[in-house]
Amino acid sequence: FETVEKCCVAKFWYDIDGCIASSPREMSFTFTVDIAELNDPAHCQDADIIGNALETAINVGLPSNAASFVTGVGCATIGRDDTDSTECGGCLAGTDFMGGTDGAPVVEDSTGAVSTVTVEVRINSDACQDSSCFNELYDQTVADLREFVDTGSLTAEIAAWSRERVPPVEQLWEAGVISNSYEAVDVNNPFEITASSSSGLQVTSTCTFEVDGVDWTQVTSASDLVTVASSFEDAIQTSLMDEGYYREGSSSVVLTKVCGVSVDNVIEPFQCPQDPPTVE
Repeated sequence: FETVEKCCVAKFWYDIDGCIASSPREMSFTFTVDIAELNDPAHCQDADIIGNALETAINVGLPSNAASFVTGVGCATIGRDDTDSTECGGCLAGTDFMGGTDGAPVVEDSTGAVSTVTVEVRINSDACQDSSCFNELYDQTVADLREFVDTGSLTAEIAAWSRERVPPVEQLWEAGVISNSYEAVDVNNPFEITASSSSGLQVTSTCTFEVDGVDWTQVTSASDLVTVASSFEDAIQTSLMDEGYYREGSSSVVLTKVCGVSVDNVIEPFQCPQDPPTVE
């Protein structure tokens, strides 16, 4: 899993807060740097290879409990799909992984070219137990990283690794990180409320089940259906709470379909077309 939060959502959805509390804390931040003599990637495989090589070089300037993930090279974005395979967006969205080529590296003259590289860094810590500690960790990590960039050390690591790697990454042989081009984009502290913190997580589970005991002849209008749906929502919510799956105020139940019909799109007079009837 990419983050502790995503792991807890997938594996411990019934106790996300407890899972996160007992796991090493992780903070993340995003930055960009400009790299001279580097063209935009020609296809997704090109972006993937360049990104992986840059990550290896950047990691040299990070503490041992941190790792970098290149999420953008020039006009292309880089991510992972549900199978953990590389997928590209931006100017490479919708294109074949190898761009219709045989997969050979695309090495063209990059004189005068400048590509902005976007990098996400994640740091795990067992020691930090409050926001202040993670802020200090972030400040120190960024200070070291800026020095790594501005002194030319990152450029040296890129040059060395792009030649040592098998096969080599020729697209990076002439590349040089522009001094003072480090720009902070975003930072997520696990003890502060952000879009990616545990406070912002929302887990959605969908299910369909059969129901009985409803006199459907009495359900003929949209308002009737809303009343039935509300009764089921209350019953399901109470059952989940009684079983200890959720704490009060931490979950909600919304019926989206009754008898296969969207609650928001009822044609009157309503007639349940299912036997047995179901709710979703």
